[in-house]
Amino acid sequence: MTRAAGTGRGRVLPGALLLTVALAPAPSPRATVARALDAIGGRAAAESLLAVSGEGFGHAWNLGQEQAPGGPLTPTGRFYAFTQDWAAGRSGWLGESRTSTVATVGQVLWPAGGVGRFNRATYPLPPASFATASRAVRLAPHRLLLLAADPASALAAIAPRAWEGRTLTGVALRTARDTAELWFDPGSGMLAGYSTRADDPILGVRETYTAFARWGAVAGTALRYPFESRQYVNGRLVAGYVLHAVRPGVTDSLLAMPDSLRAVAERRAAEPVAGPASASVTVTTLAPGVHHLTGGTHHSLAVEQGDALVLLEAPQSSERVRAVLGTLRARFPRERVTLVVNTHHHWDHAAGVRAALAAGLPVATARGNLAFLRGVAAARRVLAPAGVERAVPAPRLVPVDDSLVVGRGAGRLVLYRLDMSHVDGMLIGWLPGPGILFASDVAPGGSPADLRELATFLEAHGIAPATVAGGHGAVTPWAELRQAAGL
Repeated sequence: MTRAAGTGRGRVLPGALLLTVALAPAPSPRATVARALDAIGGRAAAESLLAVSGEGFGHAWNLGQEQAPGGPLTPTGRFYAFTQDWAAGRSGWLGESRTSTVATVGQVLWPAGGVGRFNRATYPLPPASFATASRAVRLAPHRLLLLAADPASALAAIAPRAWEGRTLTGVALRTARDTAELWFDPGSGMLAGYSTRADDPILGVRETYTAFARWGAVAGTALRYPFESRQYVNGRLVAGYVLHAVRPGVTDSLLAMPDSLRAVAERRAAEPVAGPASASVTVTTLAPGVHHLTGGTHHSLAVEQGDALVLLEAPQSSERVRAVLGTLRARFPRERVTLVVNTHHHWDHAAGVRAALAAGLPVATARGNLAFLRGVAAARRVLAPAGVERAVPAPRLVPVDDSLVVGRGAGRLVLYRLDMSHVDGMLIGWLPGPGILFASDVAPGGSPADLRELATFLEAHGIAPATVAGGHGAVTPWAELRQAAGL
């Protein structure tokens, strides 16, 4: 007889029984997936649900657009109707987005492309947005379980993880298109969520975890569906949605789109994720020695200072910044970039800084952003292919307090820092010689409130630009922007 540890004095269990309990094998990954399918109504019920529609509401927190690095995220409320047609590879949603203003937003996807909607504007989805949205539809909860149950899919057990007070069982899934980790509640057997990983120019490795809760019946079917979902990026909550109802079938009106956009959207979606739109660079000379570098959605400004070049803004991606630097080398072979300016920490304007630092270039930024950029430089990218920047151990950062004068003569550049409602520590570049101001987000294209804040700052510093060249949009006379702001 063998005494069982922790059973109390005098209590014994047969040795054979104790051995059986200790060596009971964990369920196989396929058994875990099969149990989860049974828990939501069975495989047949999951296979029969080929389309759903419904309504819901939720909040998204705009990660990477904080007022200051690491600060609170700004929420956006959304009320929407949706439809997903897995049989035809289509999906769509349309809703109302609320921040300080109210906007109509939406999206339509089909297998080869997709379009987005913002108020009256409809636009082709960029490759990265199309890929992300398509994968989210493809990995809807019951479809994800069916994918894992497919004999062609590779499954492997992985170590459990703790999540919100529970220990979840893990199964790694690999298919021809997708790699994900599925997480299950060992008590109920339900799918608790799934996670994916990708390289990120700011975070290094980005883990996105989508959690499911409040499983309820799809009207008129035997299938259960999660009426609540939450999404986390590296453990930080970035979105949460609650559905009012889910019913089988397609809502055709949510799949409508202009025929004129279909071919354009399909060509756009077929580009590589860092495709021609983001990597193409057009050089427009605004004044002697001052060049606007445009292409895609984010722009930069290059200023000649003798045999040196100052580059204002390293935005969007490493691919974008490498293309900009390559263009400058080809266009100005006798000049070299000696300073890169990061206007602010928002991720779409800082996502190329890592490439500049990896090239050994110093980067000027507001002093409050130094720790943030050190983190960007140090973040490891373990999934990246060869040739993509990994950690930069000793970044060269130049802090800007109130202002910084760079160069002299006709190419003299003055960087000013202003704290405003859009972001703390915004840097703008003023070229007194040609009268050109470079700004990102706030002008051109900024809200009237942003423009009024900028105008107040410029007047206080005696700055009267003729034109504004922005990180977005076209070069615009300052007088027009003042008029747009009601000044």
